[in-house]
Amino acid sequence: IIKVKFLKQMQTTWSGYEHIFTDRSAMENKIECAFFQSNQPSSNKYILPQHSLVYPAELVAIVEQALKYCLEQNNKHTFVIFFDCRSALEKIKEATCLPNLNYIITNIFKLFGRIK
Repeated sequence: IIKVKFLKQMQTTWSGYEHIFTDRSAMENKIECAFFQSNQPSSNKYILPQHSLVYPAELVAIVEQALKYCLEQNNKHTFVIFFDCRSALEKIKEATCLPNLNYIITNIFKLFGRIK
């Protein structure tokens, strides 16, 4: 039921947008992150260095992958990025009031500032 509600909301609220989804996984001592567009058959997957944590993997998928992809499109499309990692969202939200931003969060703000 939740998936059906989400898909309906996505189609009505962001109908003119390109939809990008991010995700991360941890298995066998490997952390991977990826993003994909709903209208593309393949995803863009990246393996992170050993000893990476899962929550930063979602941030890497957002900043180093999805946002860069959006910038590379040279304003051909309008994008909306969906992700399901609450701790990543909290870190982005609280970063505006933290004096010592970490590298990944700083890059998110830099890239986001370049998007028109």
